[in-house]
Amino acid sequence: MIPLITLSFWKNELKDYTFYYCSHRKKGTENCTQKAYIPLEDVEDMIKEEIEKYTISEKFRDWALKILEEEHADEAKEREVIYKAQLSSLEVSQRELDSLITMRMRELIDDDQYTSRKKELTEKIAVMKRKVSETQTRAQNWLQHTEQTFDFAHEAKAKFEDPNTTLEEKKGIFTALGWNYIVKDKKLFISQCDWLERIEKKRDAVESEIGRLELENNQSPQMQN
Repeated sequence: MIPLITLSFWKNELKDYTFYYCSHRKKGTENCTQKAYIPLEDVEDMIKEEIEKYTISEKFRDWALKILEEEHADEAKEREVIYKAQLSSLEVSQRELDSLITMRMRELIDDDQYTSRKKELTEKIAVMKRKVSETQTRAQNWLQHTEQTFDFAHEAKAKFEDPNTTLEEKKGIFTALGWNYIVKDKKLFISQCDWLERIEKKRDAVESEIGRLELENNQSPQMQN
């Protein structure tokens, strides 16, 4: 679908008013029919409404991070098994390369055999080293990215609404929501990031369950008395 208007952070100043408009710079917007100028306040209201879809409570965030820590421990165990297997395979290939050099020095193989096998082993070792490096950083990167996701979902709304937040900072929050930003008939449409879409689908159910469990915990001491 060709976007009818792209949300642009180019702005014009007219006295005390800031407004946004279709810049016609993005491919496919040359014949844009959306001619209205949109005040900054209206644009920010659209973005706030979008952010609200993914906003989670502090309790949701803390609960999610606790689950992540437990999953991270399982991930670390799995990574250790894979890491050891990869190191073992790497050592075997490295020893084979060392033996190949020895065999050539003793003239047990000719130049063509040596060159061909050396090329195979060198490429194999390079791939193995890359996989070992990826395994070392995989779990940490996964945890860090997911923690940042839940921190963003918890803090983005308050940060965006903070009067001390600059326009550039608000732009950063907005662009983190996804891509393909379109305003049509004064309504904002965004192609969501996958992780935000999952939060939106689960948020109400999780928040409701957290509230239910909290209520049960608060009632238990009273029932005992």
